[in-house]
Amino acid sequence: QVKVLEYVGLAPEGSQRVSSFLEKAAEGLVEGGKKEIFTPMYFFVVRKPLSE
Repeated sequence: QVKVLEYVGLAPEGSQRVSSFLEKAAEGLVEGGKKEIFTPMYFFVVRKPLSE
C-alpha cells in the first residue's frame, strides 16, 4: 500500500491522498464508459516560440 511506502519514507507525504483520488477518478471513468456517457477530451501540448 502507498500508506506504508509513505510511512517509511519511500513515497512523499500526501501520496496516499493522491492515490485515493486517482482510484476514485478511475472508478468514475469506468462507470461513465459502462453507461456510454463518457466523452473523450482532446489534449494539446503547445510551446510558445522562442523570441529572437
